[in-house]
Amino acid sequence: MEHQKEEQTGNYSARIMEEATNPRHMRRMPDADAMGIIHGCCGDTMELYLRLEGGSIQEATFMTDGHEPARASANLLCTMVAGLSLEAAAQITPAMLSEALGGLPEAKLHCAKLAAETLHKALVSGKWAGSYHATLRKALGHALLLVPSAAACIRNATGEILLVRRGDGAALWGFPGGIIEPGESALDAVKREVCEEIGLEIEPLTLIGVYTSPEYIFIYPNGDQVQPMTFFFECRVVGGDLRPDFLETLEARYFGPEEELPPMRPCCVAKARDAFAFRGQVFLH
Repeated sequence: MEHQKEEQTGNYSARIMEEATNPRHMRRMPDADAMGIIHGCCGDTMELYLRLEGGSIQEATFMTDGHEPARASANLLCTMVAGLSLEAAAQITPAMLSEALGGLPEAKLHCAKLAAETLHKALVSGKWAGSYHATLRKALGHALLLVPSAAACIRNATGEILLVRRGDGAALWGFPGGIIEPGESALDAVKREVCEEIGLEIEPLTLIGVYTSPEYIFIYPNGDQVQPMTFFFECRVVGGDLRPDFLETLEARYFGPEEELPPMRPCCVAKARDAFAFRGQVFLH
């Protein structure tokens, strides 16, 4: 994406001021197909709404209580994503957004980051729009929901385990995997989820553990309460390339038993402990 740095007006480029003073996408979308809301560490709140059709973004709108850089970042981002697929929109980075604005001052780069992260959260919401799980959520609201899922333990040649940073806005890490859909086995689910999230084709080899304890209940940033019921499999890679989808997964890397592990939910902390201790006997939680 090639953009020349635009003439500065005060501390901000002419493009920033244009987007900030005429934010034509700045409105809520009551009937949105997907949305994301993030309360940034800077104190600004960003909301981003998507209207979807056939897997593409037809329209995007936003609301924010931030000043010019936040409004400009969100407004231009809404323009940029119109007509894109969810996967293509996920490739937009804060650096690309800043460049398109003619260059945000360094102290305001967090505004582009907040806009991009809010978009990612909305994209994840959009991916699940119309799914079985989304249908249950419409009926139950934020009430506690039992969620059957499958997760993969993938090791490299030195025995390190693969962890991924999730794209749901919680800034937490975990194991690749996801929800078991109706009509699908846990084995099929873990293979599908890993391929979708990080581009690897895997073969589940054996069960490491089952995790159903109420102590693993957690609440998503949007308020949804979940009690996971997770089947955790030892897997080997049989094809593909490690490539996060930048929707559900933003980053992936291997960790060894002596390393400090990144922030994870209690269920994933237990899975990591069991993965390093596994000697063939299934763990039941």
